[in-house]
Amino acid sequence: MTIEVDVSRSSLSRFPIYSAIGIPEAWRYDGEKVTFYTLDGNTYRVLEKSKVLPPLTAARASIFLETARTEKWTAWLRSVREWVRSQS
Repeated sequence: MTIEVDVSRSSLSRFPIYSAIGIPEAWRYDGEKVTFYTLDGNTYRVLEKSKVLPPLTAARASIFLETARTEKWTAWLRSVREWVRSQS
C-alpha cells in the first residue's frame, strides 16, 4: 500500500510506477478529501472501502483528517479509537 499527500502537486503520474511494482492499494489525499484506489489489472480504479483496512471508507478517512485540523491531538485520537472499537 502507498499513501500520497497531494497538497502541492498531483501524484497521479506515479500510479503507473506503483502498478509496475504491484502495489495493490493507493490512498491519495489532495488537501480536502481522501480517495482510495485499487489495482485492477495494470491500472487503478477508485475504491470506496479500503481492502487493507476493510471498515475504513475514503469518506471516513477524509473526516478523520479534517477533524485532525481542529481537535486537540488527544481528543482526536480518542475519537478515532472509539470509531475503531465500534467497527468490531
